[in-house]
Amino acid sequence: MWTKICGIRDAETARMVADLGASALGLNFYAPSPRCISVETAGEIAAAVSKNDVVLVGLFVNHSLEDIEATCQDVSLDLLQLHGDETPEFLAELAERLPNLPLIRAFRVREANLESIAAYLSDCDRCGKRPDYLLIDAYSPDAFGGPAKWLPGR
Repeated sequence: MWTKICGIRDAETARMVADLGASALGLNFYAPSPRCISVETAGEIAAAVSKNDVVLVGLFVNHSLEDIEATCQDVSLDLLQLHGDETPEFLAELAERLPNLPLIRAFRVREANLESIAAYLSDCDRCGKRPDYLLIDAYSPDAFGGPAKWLPGR
Protein backbone atom coordinates (compact mmCIF):
# COMPACT_ATOMS: atom_id res chain seq x y z
CA MET A 1 0.00 0.00 0.00
CA TRP A 2 1.20 3.50 -0.83
CA THR A 3 0.62 6.02 1.97
CA LYS A 4 1.16 9.78 1.80
CA ILE A 5 1.21 11.75 5.05
CA CYS A 6 0.42 15.42 4.49
CA GLY A 7 1.07 18.49 6.55
CA ILE A 8 4.61 17.64 7.63
CA ARG A 9 6.01 20.86 9.13
CA ASP A 10 9.42 19.96 10.55
CA ALA A 11 12.39 17.66 10.03
CA GLU A 12 11.89 15.70 13.27
CA THR A 13 8.31 14.75 12.39
CA ALA A 14 9.35 13.92 8.84
CA ARG A 15 12.10 11.60 10.07
CA MET A 16 9.71 9.86 12.47
CA VAL A 17 6.98 9.39 9.85
CA ALA A 18 9.49 8.13 7.29
CA ASP A 19 10.98 5.70 9.81
CA LEU A 20 7.47 4.37 10.49
CA GLY A 21 7.13 3.44 6.83
CA ALA A 22 5.26 6.25 5.11
CA SER A 23 5.63 6.05 1.35
CA ALA A 24 5.45 9.80 0.83
CA LEU A 25 5.49 13.08 2.72
CA GLY A 26 3.29 15.97 1.62
CA LEU A 27 4.97 19.37 1.83
CA ASN A 28 2.41 22.16 1.68
CA PHE A 29 3.43 25.41 -0.03
CA TYR A 30 -0.03 27.04 0.04
CA ALA A 31 0.40 30.17 2.18
CA PRO A 32 -3.16 30.39 3.59
CA SER A 33 -2.93 26.84 4.95
CA PRO A 34 -1.95 26.34 8.59
CA ARG A 35 0.24 23.49 7.33
CA CYS A 36 2.21 25.70 4.93
CA ILE A 37 5.99 25.55 5.19
CA SER A 38 8.78 27.66 3.75
CA VAL A 39 11.14 26.48 1.05
CA GLU A 40 13.90 26.53 3.69
CA THR A 41 11.94 24.20 5.99
CA ALA A 42 11.18 21.94 3.03
CA GLY A 43 14.93 21.72 2.35
CA GLU A 44 15.56 20.74 5.97
CA ILE A 45 12.89 18.05 5.72
CA ALA A 46 14.38 16.74 2.48
CA ALA A 47 17.81 16.51 4.09
CA ALA A 48 16.38 14.77 7.18
CA VAL A 49 14.76 11.95 5.19
CA SER A 50 17.36 11.54 2.47
CA LYS A 51 18.41 8.14 3.85
CA ASN A 52 14.81 6.87 3.79
CA ASP A 53 13.05 5.55 0.73
CA VAL A 54 10.34 8.21 0.93
CA VAL A 55 8.80 10.31 -1.83
CA LEU A 56 8.56 14.09 -1.30
CA VAL A 57 5.36 15.58 -2.69
CA GLY A 58 5.08 19.34 -3.13
CA LEU A 59 1.52 20.59 -2.72
CA PHE A 60 0.62 23.74 -4.65
CA VAL A 61 -2.68 25.63 -4.91
CA ASN A 62 -3.05 28.05 -7.81
CA HIS A 63 0.66 28.90 -7.79
CA SER A 64 2.24 30.30 -10.93
CA LEU A 65 4.39 28.11 -13.14
CA GLU A 66 7.36 30.25 -12.13
CA ASP A 67 6.71 29.76 -8.41
CA ILE A 68 6.49 25.99 -8.81
CA GLU A 69 9.66 25.91 -10.90
CA ALA A 70 11.55 28.02 -8.36
CA THR A 71 10.46 25.78 -5.48
CA CYS A 72 11.54 22.70 -7.43
CA GLN A 73 14.97 24.25 -8.00
CA ASP A 74 15.39 24.75 -4.25
CA VAL A 75 13.82 21.52 -2.96
CA SER A 76 14.34 18.00 -4.33
CA LEU A 77 10.69 17.11 -4.89
CA ASP A 78 9.69 13.76 -6.41
CA LEU A 79 6.05 14.54 -7.19
CA LEU A 80 3.89 17.62 -7.64
CA GLN A 81 0.34 17.79 -6.27
CA LEU A 82 -1.90 20.47 -7.72
CA HIS A 83 -4.82 21.13 -5.43
CA GLY A 84 -6.35 24.30 -6.86
CA ASP A 85 -8.11 25.35 -10.03
CA GLU A 86 -5.27 24.54 -12.42
CA THR A 87 -6.41 24.12 -16.00
CA PRO A 88 -5.44 21.33 -18.41
CA GLU A 89 -3.36 23.90 -20.28
CA PHE A 90 -1.50 24.68 -17.06
CA LEU A 91 -0.78 20.97 -16.53
CA ALA A 92 0.56 20.64 -20.07
CA GLU A 93 2.86 23.65 -19.65
CA LEU A 94 4.06 22.46 -16.24
CA ALA A 95 4.82 19.00 -17.63
CA GLU A 96 6.79 20.62 -20.44
CA ARG A 97 8.83 22.73 -18.01
CA LEU A 98 9.35 19.94 -15.43
CA PRO A 99 9.16 16.74 -17.50
CA ASN A 100 10.69 14.46 -14.86
CA LEU A 101 8.16 15.25 -12.13
CA PRO A 102 4.92 13.26 -12.11
CA LEU A 103 1.74 15.21 -11.39
CA ILE A 104 -1.04 14.46 -8.93
CA ARG A 105 -4.17 16.45 -9.71
CA ALA A 106 -6.57 16.82 -6.80
CA PHE A 107 -10.27 17.30 -7.40
CA ARG A 108 -12.72 18.63 -4.84
CA VAL A 109 -16.06 17.03 -5.63
CA ARG A 110 -19.39 18.52 -4.56
CA GLU A 111 -21.62 15.66 -5.68
CA ALA A 112 -21.44 11.89 -5.65
CA ASN A 113 -20.49 11.68 -9.33
CA LEU A 114 -17.30 12.17 -11.25
CA GLU A 115 -18.59 13.78 -14.45
CA SER A 116 -16.62 16.99 -13.92
CA ILE A 117 -13.42 14.97 -13.53
CA ALA A 118 -14.15 13.01 -16.71
CA ALA A 119 -14.67 16.30 -18.57
CA TYR A 120 -11.42 17.69 -17.16
CA LEU A 121 -9.51 14.58 -18.28
CA SER A 122 -11.04 14.87 -21.74
CA ASP A 123 -9.74 18.45 -21.90
CA CYS A 124 -6.34 17.18 -20.74
CA ASP A 125 -6.32 14.75 -23.66
CA ARG A 126 -6.86 17.68 -26.03
CA CYS A 127 -3.90 19.49 -24.41
CA GLY A 128 -1.67 16.43 -24.63
CA LYS A 129 -1.09 15.80 -20.91
CA ARG A 130 -3.14 13.94 -18.33
CA PRO A 131 -2.21 13.95 -14.65
CA ASP A 132 -0.19 10.91 -13.65
CA TYR A 133 -2.36 10.40 -10.56
CA LEU A 134 -5.74 11.60 -9.35
CA LEU A 135 -6.68 12.52 -5.79
CA ILE A 136 -10.39 12.79 -5.02
CA ASP A 137 -11.18 15.07 -2.09
CA ALA A 138 -14.41 16.34 -0.56
CA TYR A 139 -15.45 19.86 -1.46
CA SER A 140 -15.26 22.59 1.14
CA PRO A 141 -16.16 26.21 0.40
CA ASP A 142 -13.58 27.31 2.97
CA ALA A 143 -10.53 25.25 2.01
CA PHE A 144 -8.75 23.64 -0.92
CA GLY A 145 -8.33 20.32 0.85
CA GLY A 146 -8.54 18.22 3.94
CA PRO A 147 -12.12 18.85 5.12
CA ALA A 148 -12.55 15.14 6.03
CA LYS A 149 -16.22 15.26 5.03
CA TRP A 150 -17.41 12.84 2.38
CA LEU A 151 -20.60 12.36 0.46
CA PRO A 152 -22.15 8.91 0.79
CA GLY A 153 -21.36 6.71 -2.20
CA ARG A 154 -24.14 5.92 -4.62
